[in-house]
Amino acid sequence: MSDKESESVTTVPSDEHNVEEHLKRKAEHISNDIELENKTAVTAIPENGAGKEVKRARPDNNKIPSVFGTKPVNDLVQYVSNFLWRHCDQPHIETQEQTSEFICLLGQKQAILIPDNSIRIRFQSDMSLSQHKQYNVMLNELVQKPPGGERVKYKHTRERDRFYKLPYGRKIRVTTDQQTGEIVPNGVLEKTRVADINIYSPNQAFDYRISVSLESPGLYHVFVDLSTKPRPMLISVTQNAASIPEGSHMFERNKDRLSYSQGNIQFDLTQVKSPDSIGQQDVTHELELEFIDASILAAEKRKQAQGEASEFANMIEVFLDNARMLSKRGGRA
Repeated sequence: MSDKESESVTTVPSDEHNVEEHLKRKAEHISNDIELENKTAVTAIPENGAGKEVKRARPDNNKIPSVFGTKPVNDLVQYVSNFLWRHCDQPHIETQEQTSEFICLLGQKQAILIPDNSIRIRFQSDMSLSQHKQYNVMLNELVQKPPGGERVKYKHTRERDRFYKLPYGRKIRVTTDQQTGEIVPNGVLEKTRVADINIYSPNQAFDYRISVSLESPGLYHVFVDLSTKPRPMLISVTQNAASIPEGSHMFERNKDRLSYSQGNIQFDLTQVKSPDSIGQQDVTHELELEFIDASILAAEKRKQAQGEASEFANMIEVFLDNARMLSKRGGRA
């Protein structure tokens, strides 16, 4: 049986199941690293590309940051901030980061990939089973012993997404609980991709894509027949008095997901099983980050636009730092 054919890879923190000793053994080396970083230093990757982490003293906050008396904004943070500035205050917006890899060959430095017809890029949102397990153990350990004392919460869900065709090439997603078959809260929506940023990090285990999507919930009335069909069927969908004919779903995704959250950031570690055209299960493992409430980001944008003290740039920086640290700790497949 291959990595991706495993029935289940997800374990949960010990307050759901008694796995404390299991996590303690597997995560010992991770917790030691975290403790050492919290006590002594910030980590850096040597310029010689050796790949080993080195420790350096934390900066003295009393020292002048530069000859000009200010510290420049990181170019990546600035670019992503400008990108999200344009989109974050739209209604029903979702900002999400996906950790994966780009199938392409570029220079050996972190780069934002500008859309270019001369460069063919395929974003593969997947990781190996061993990497998925490593993230699972790592995040469970943070639930047990959160760094800095800020609690890390978690939620375990098993859901099924089914996608139904709408007119003009659109589609909606209907999400149900796998156990009860009931539609989950906000489980019917149309999701439209607005824009992406692709960030290539050749010295890390993963690259990542930052996506802004428009989610339109509560606009549809969905009738699902659970009694007369072997599988739930979409009977009709109405929006503004319009309807589409009855029909079956186009495809589905069965998700076994652990969601971890700290502050306004949620980390979703998911095993996804999707039946293919010949009845086989296509299994992928995904890691995503998202702002839980994008309206908070929009509120900070408005403060900044009005010249008030704002956390907008800091929120973007923390979001990116989480993505970069997870990429760094992912390990090679």
